[in-house]
Amino acid sequence: MTNNNFPISKLRQPVISGLTRSEHWRRCQLKRLEALLKNHQTEVLEALFTDLGKPSTEGLFEILAVLQEIRLVQKKINRWMKPKSIPVPIYLKP
Repeated sequence: MTNNNFPISKLRQPVISGLTRSEHWRRCQLKRLEALLKNHQTEVLEALFTDLGKPSTEGLFEILAVLQEIRLVQKKINRWMKPKSIPVPIYLKP
């Protein structure tokens, strides 16, 4: 199936129904992304230089920033995924 004929409804349905990916799945994806950046750092730096003209030092800071963001998400994802009750003003209640 190509991107052109992929039904967008398949992507919207889980979100609308409230079904989302598990914390375990998200943590695995974060670990894989972290490993990808670490294992292919040279290729990423080359691509940043070729595509965007970024020097390797600047590219390295970009990679380090993403790795720090990944660590932050890994630390806080449990709390971020907990359901949270939000007060609704009386005039918006049915």
